[in-house]
Amino acid sequence: EFMKKQFLLLLLLVCFRGFTQTSYVWNGSSSTAWSTSTNWTPNGIPGSVDNVTIVTGANNCVLAGNTNITNLTVTSGLLNLNGFLLTGSGNLVFTSGTVSNGTLTVNAGTGNTAGFVNTTLSANATLNVTTGAITLSGGLYNGPVSLNKTGAVQTTGLGGATFNNTLLFVNSGTNHMRINGNCTFNGITTFSNVGTGYFLPELASGNTYNSTLNLINNSTS
Repeated sequence: EFMKKQFLLLLLLVCFRGFTQTSYVWNGSSSTAWSTSTNWTPNGIPGSVDNVTIVTGANNCVLAGNTNITNLTVTSGLLNLNGFLLTGSGNLVFTSGTVSNGTLTVNAGTGNTAGFVNTTLSANATLNVTTGAITLSGGLYNGPVSLNKTGAVQTTGLGGATFNNTLLFVNSGTNHMRINGNCTFNGITTFSNVGTGYFLPELASGNTYNSTLNLINNSTS
């Protein structure tokens, strides 16, 4: 009976740890490998329920395989996806830093957010984001980008971004998507409004379009 109770206690502890969310910060002290626990603070390897912050470390961060996490924050440094897929299910925050060599996908709920400030996306990287609220405030996007705002919150980005590849930007939510303008679009650009709000990419000033611009308005409002 004692051994049975001990086993049940151990099982409960394992299950509890499996659902505990940890916030990891990259330090790169041992190597470039995402999958090395000592490269993270605290020590460990981020999993699907965990949050990740990428900063400039002793070594750049290199993904070891297709990986799922919850929230991703990039404040500096380089996140090398190494040809793999990194998938987030929560919030996405870029204040600086670079993403290269793979695909970053965020499939989040209508209550989640994605904020882009001075982001750099390399030409060999792809960005796909579906989330509740999106703010676009600067950045250089050399790879293809797909963004879909699905939530009920009005968002206003400062603009000032440059897109050198294809961009698909969809507003499918129940409120407005606004960008102040002053963006440059050098690839095929599509703005699609299919929700109940409006999509205004030139709120305060104009943008520069050096390739095809597609405007789709199937708003249900």
